Amino acid sequence: MSTDPSSRFISESAIEEARKEQDAWKRAYESNKPPDNETYDPRTLYERLQEQRLKKSEALAESRKAANQIHKLDYEETRFLESVQEAERLKQLERKRNEQAELTKFKEQMAQQQAKPVRKPQTGLKRERLADKVSGIVRHKPKCEDSPCKRPKQESVLGSLAAYESDSDSD
Repeated sequence: MSTDPSSRFISESAIEEARKEQDAWKRAYESNKPPDNETYDPRTLYERLQEQRLKKSEALAESRKAANQIHKLDYEETRFLESVQEAERLKQLERKRNEQAELTKFKEQMAQQQAKPVRKPQTGLKRERLADKVSGIVRHKPKCEDSPCKRPKQESVLGSLAAYESDSDSD
């Protein structure tokens, strides 16, 4: 026996090589092994192919069965559907006409209400004429033909200069 400590230790690279070699042996052994999921079928190849063909034809027939359920509409069915569609269209048209008539009736009523003046009930007071009310507000211009017109004062352009009434120096 050797007492050298380096002889008792194995390097990591040696461990990796051993693992790789072991994995390679396992793969080689499993590839030669027959698969477990395939069971032995004693029938001939012809019989197996016939069975597969029969399964495919049944699947095709099943898919076409759904397609055969959809059929084209015949003349009577199309006429019926067109009549139903026409009836719906007429109902819709009648609804629109009724709405339009109600709308015009409403607009006429609103126009009549706005055209009528709102009259307030008279209490004990007399109603004044409009001319009497306006006469105090409106001022009439004096006519210059009969009396001499006074000219309004003209303001000067410069704010510090005073405006004169007349041009004469007789002040």
